[in-house]
Amino acid sequence: MRALLKTNLRRYFTHPLFWLAILFSAGAGVMDVYFSLGQELFLMLDDFTFLLVLFAQAILLSVIVTSQHKDGVFRNKVIAGNPKGRIFLAELLAALPVSAALFAACMLPICVMAYRPLRELPAARLLAAAGVLLLIYFSFAALTVFLCSRMRGRIPTMLLCFGAVFLLYALSYTCNDYLHAPEMLEIVLDEPSTDGSVSVTSSGQRYSTIHVAMPPETSAHWNAEDQLVDQGGNLLDLYGEPLDPMYKPIVRISPNPQYVSGPVRIILSVIDCLNPVRPLDAATAQYCYEKNADTTAEMLKQDQQYRDLQFELLPQYLPWQLGVFAALGILGWLLFRRKELV
Repeated sequence: MRALLKTNLRRYFTHPLFWLAILFSAGAGVMDVYFSLGQELFLMLDDFTFLLVLFAQAILLSVIVTSQHKDGVFRNKVIAGNPKGRIFLAELLAALPVSAALFAACMLPICVMAYRPLRELPAARLLAAAGVLLLIYFSFAALTVFLCSRMRGRIPTMLLCFGAVFLLYALSYTCNDYLHAPEMLEIVLDEPSTDGSVSVTSSGQRYSTIHVAMPPETSAHWNAEDQLVDQGGNLLDLYGEPLDPMYKPIVRISPNPQYVSGPVRIILSVIDCLNPVRPLDAATAQYCYEKNADTTAEMLKQDQQYRDLQFELLPQYLPWQLGVFAALGILGWLLFRRKELV
């Protein structure tokens, strides 16, 4: 096992694509901080930056692992007397330090360039969030090695890995929208403002209150059916515009069309927990901080409450992430043992 692991690590660390991936990951971290870091204490990391590094990881692992099929490396390892299960395990273990190196290359410029706002945040939470992010990278490394061990073509495998990352990322946001949508919506009309605005000021598990400031020229009110209308009784949308006939009328208190219950909610909850990308938003939220001349104590309190809420979600996803990583490793090990390599 030790010889196989050394050989695999040497193959990764001496490949030009590995160093290109390192530079790309570092560049992604630099650009994220450059565009989000203001002159004052402001930092807002984008989770898509870490997704870009996952793409780089998928390319690197798929090229290295699938090339061993084409070059006959797997076949030679079997001829040399190495069990197939040990070969797969060595590939999986070698992918982990490579994944950690790409993650470190992305995080290092972030920690250096954003040192001032980061020192305002609890170090323990930053380390915990970094650990969760690293586990996400490990899970995707296991997924990539699993797919590459089953396929021989480099391009199809790379496209499949890309598709898996995109699909899981989109699925994460879809499940989040439905699972965290309140059951009922309550709409409140505020005083007219120079420009119409819509904002959710409070949200809970059952009700979400939406405050709407209508344009001054709009005379909006609620009719007997609690529908939003103008003086002529015409239905309006939340911006004071005539309602398109294809849309449902806006009512003061109504069921939220995004709310799901029953078996659908159970299925979405399971998918949400098993998704390796799901903790990405909660982890990156721990690296967000804003404080400038216009920041009030209430705004700082709201930001802290948001970070606290996201931080409480991390332990809930940790066992599921470990389970996904272990399941991919065990399944890949079992299937690779049956694969014809000679």
